[in-house]
Amino acid sequence: MITLVVGCNHRTAPLAIRERLAMAEREQEEALRDLRAAHADCEGVILSTCNRVELYLACPKQGQADAHQLLHTLAAVRDVDPAQLSGHTYHHTDVHAIRHCFRVVSSLDSMVLGESQILWQARQAVETADRAHALGTTLREIFDRAFTVARRVRNETQIAAGRASIGSLAVDFARQIFTRLAERTVLMIGAGKMGRTTVRHLSAQGAADVMVTNRTFARAEQMAAQLQATAVPYEQLDDHLATADIVITCTGSDEPIIRPAQIVEVLRRRRYRPMLIIDIAVPRDVDQAVGDFDQIYLYNIDDLQGIVDATLADRQQEIAACNAIVEEELLAFLQHQQSRDAGPVLALLRERLDRIAEQELQWALPKLTNDVEKNRQVIRHFKHRLVQKMLHFPRTYLIERAQDGSSAIHAEVLRQLFDLTEEE
Repeated sequence: MITLVVGCNHRTAPLAIRERLAMAEREQEEALRDLRAAHADCEGVILSTCNRVELYLACPKQGQADAHQLLHTLAAVRDVDPAQLSGHTYHHTDVHAIRHCFRVVSSLDSMVLGESQILWQARQAVETADRAHALGTTLREIFDRAFTVARRVRNETQIAAGRASIGSLAVDFARQIFTRLAERTVLMIGAGKMGRTTVRHLSAQGAADVMVTNRTFARAEQMAAQLQATAVPYEQLDDHLATADIVITCTGSDEPIIRPAQIVEVLRRRRYRPMLIIDIAVPRDVDQAVGDFDQIYLYNIDDLQGIVDATLADRQQEIAACNAIVEEELLAFLQHQQSRDAGPVLALLRERLDRIAEQELQWALPKLTNDVEKNRQVIRHFKHRLVQKMLHFPRTYLIERAQDGSSAIHAEVLRQLFDLTEEE
């Protein structure tokens, strides 16, 4: 099977590109079903997060879809002109694709080194592929090994020490603007995993007045109860915005949920007091025109890069240890694959040799008598016939390869396979 990955991330593509490619689980399922319809023998997984969109593929060599085709598949799902992605994507094949997967799932390719969110997101991507009937043995084994690599990286290094999530960085960013969070009212929009992480860090940094809202109020209530926050109805979003000094938003909406028209009235009700909005959603929850208001300080996920750089400096010394784990697991995985791939061939070889040996044995047995000397001759003849028949296919193959000049290469392979030396 050929393994291939094509995609873009926070280093290769700006937020405006990434949010156009971002896919909800439903869209991932549909895209994978379409992929299977076009390439029935192929397996696929789509990983879509705030910082990357990637399509992983495994298919037989004869049914291989190239990077160009995969890029068009990604673009078509979100109705994006592939030309707009020029210079913003990357692709890897085979061992390089597997290494990339290991690094991604281990958070070594993340905006925040050591963040744990990516592991959960990768598991969700695999489950989505499974529901779409696009997950096969090859990609399942690659991602299972990637999860093992991620656990080792997290447990055997200090890569995850300290701040290790986009949510925690958003809180740190808010503290740079408002030193004392205890004196500010905070509104968290979104009750998903990232929202939960953000609220937990808000509480740890002293925020006492934290509101949580979500389209599904029950989820907001559940999260608020667990994290000592206050759940508020999403239908009254404008009222909550009017009372919040800090707004952190991370929903799965395809469209902005905060627009300039809303902000005009919100600011009037706030008596034009400043408001900090940190939008860590992809696609963005806040229309970028909201940042044009003098009283609004709007930042998105890419604006957190300054804090990310400081985090990277603190963890840089751990990268070598993490990379060593990746390479160790990659080698073990490739050896396992090669051993498994050789298994069927070895079984066929054993079957062929057993069949030849059995045929020659059936030739020899009837010829055995009580005459010891005659039996010796039969056994010598049996050995000669057996060796000749076993050598027939390799000899014929080498003679045929002599016609294209490659017999020396294949002869060397035989030498290595059977540990042949000149003395023998």
